[in-house]
Amino acid sequence: MNYERKVDGMDSLAGYEYAPDNRRRRMLLIIAVALILAALAAAYFAFSAGKGDGAATAAGGAGGPSGESIPNITVVIPGKQSVQAQISANGTIAARREMPVGVAGEGGQVVRVLVEPGQWVGAGQTLAVIDRSVQAQQAAALSASIRVAQADADLAQAELTRAESLVSRGFISKADMDRKRATRDAANARVRVAQAQYQEATARNNRLNIVAPAAGLVLTRQIEPGQIVSSGSGVLFRMARGGEMEMMAQLAEADLARIAVGTRATVTPVGTNLNLAGQIWQVSPVINPDTRQGMVRIAFPIRRHCVRAASPMRG
Repeated sequence: MNYERKVDGMDSLAGYEYAPDNRRRRMLLIIAVALILAALAAAYFAFSAGKGDGAATAAGGAGGPSGESIPNITVVIPGKQSVQAQISANGTIAARREMPVGVAGEGGQVVRVLVEPGQWVGAGQTLAVIDRSVQAQQAAALSASIRVAQADADLAQAELTRAESLVSRGFISKADMDRKRATRDAANARVRVAQAQYQEATARNNRLNIVAPAAGLVLTRQIEPGQIVSSGSGVLFRMARGGEMEMMAQLAEADLARIAVGTRATVTPVGTNLNLAGQIWQVSPVINPDTRQGMVRIAFPIRRHCVRAASPMRG
């Protein structure tokens, strides 16, 4: 009797210990079933929504109204293109190649001045006439000396010719013949000396006048009639060779880095509507340490009477 009670007591004790495990299994089973049902419901609603969107899209393609707007797609083709930038600057006009003109010869008194500033002249054209009355007389004397020397040479040649006809007869010795030949040769040499002296005087006289060394534009004139000039008189005329002018502009250091030789430019004289096409031909390699600016030189073809040296310009 006592043994059976113990067994029953142990069974009841075992049932008490395993009851919580059974409840935990049931809860996990319920949760798993709920998750499966939720997944099935979500799949159903997603499938239903996909069918509704397809029908709406078909209706919109057939011309029916659509609840949502179709996004626009923009296609861009990559490529390269130049970006133009404009830099404005002010400057002054100057001759690109300035030619100072002075006295090349001996100088003297100015008789006439034939040009004025702003005139175009050709190479070798006379700018001012210097008095040459004394030099002309000297050249005339040298010209006469040529004729005297030529006469002596002709006489020496004639005497030599007569002596050669008599030497065969024995009337003239060979020593006399040698002296006559020497006389003839000396006379011819004196003729050449006189000719060289005359040509030298003529060249000096030709250098008395002040002439243009090359074709160009006369910029300044520092000579007047009656003035005494010489090689120490300094610059009497200033010219722009070929009439080539340039604009000299100061640009900031940052702008200098953006330009190069050959860059196109447009030059406008202040007070005019002219637009002169130019080109940068020189960029200063030196920056002013105080202003942080550098010089840019823009060459452009000049039109007569449209620009003047040292006049302000915009570019």
